[in-house]
Amino acid sequence: MKEIRKPGCSFFVDYEANAAYNTAKTVEKTPYVRNFTTQMRFYSPELNEFFDDFAIDIVKPESITWEVLDDGIRYETKYLCRGSMTADSYEHYVRKVRLGARPLEDGLLELSMSNLVLSCVVMELRKPAEPAPAGILGKLKSRLKK
Repeated sequence: MKEIRKPGCSFFVDYEANAAYNTAKTVEKTPYVRNFTTQMRFYSPELNEFFDDFAIDIVKPESITWEVLDDGIRYETKYLCRGSMTADSYEHYVRKVRLGARPLEDGLLELSMSNLVLSCVVMELRKPAEPAPAGILGKLKSRLKK
C-alpha cells in the first residue's frame, strides 16, 4: 500500500493493482472522448500528477460525460481506484476543475473530475466554416443576400 497525503485526508492505495488495471484498460474512440484524450495529457501538470499518485491514467476514465457549450465542451469523469481514505469525502480545486474522492464498498475509491472545459480540437466536432467570398463578385453576392 502507498500512502498519499492531501490536505484534510490521507489515502492508502494499492499502487501496483491500480497500475495493472489502468494499463490493461482501453479507451473509447468517439469524437468527444478523443477530444478529451487529445488535450488532457497537456492541460495541467497538477491534474496529471494528482492522478499519477494513484496510478490512474487520466485519459482512461471509468465513465465520461460531456456538455457542449458555446466556448467549448464541459467534461465530467469518474475513475476507480483500489484503496481507502481517512475521510468520508475529499474535494480539491485545480484552476476551476473540481477533484473529488469518496470511498465505495469492496475497498474501492471513486475519484472524480468535474467542471473541466476544453476547446473543441477534434475535426469531427468543429462547426464547418462558411466559405469565404471569392473576389469582388463573391463579396457583392454576399452583400446582396443580406
